[in-house]
Amino acid sequence: MTKLEMFVNGNFADGEEVYQIGTKNKDGSGQTADGQYDIVVFNPMRKAEAEAKLKELSKDADKPAKKKAETKAIKKDPETKSASRKRKAPAKAKG
Repeated sequence: MTKLEMFVNGNFADGEEVYQIGTKNKDGSGQTADGQYDIVVFNPMRKAEAEAKLKELSKDADKPAKKKAETKAIKKDPETKSASRKRKAPAKAKG
């Protein structure tokens, strides 16, 4: 996965900078006005919010890969069997 970055994409009405999160394009194509980033998080955020969101996304990017590898290992283990499910008896028709 390409590295996520926090970048300035305008200003709020009070003059504070608007931050968004995205990936930097090497070829210059993109969705921002300057065409340098593909936006991943479209929400306009203040700096503190954007830093927290970027940190959260960075943590989440590492977790799924580990979970997926663990799940595959469990499925391949012949000693691990799923519990059998009991089926309900069909409902009797009212008549």
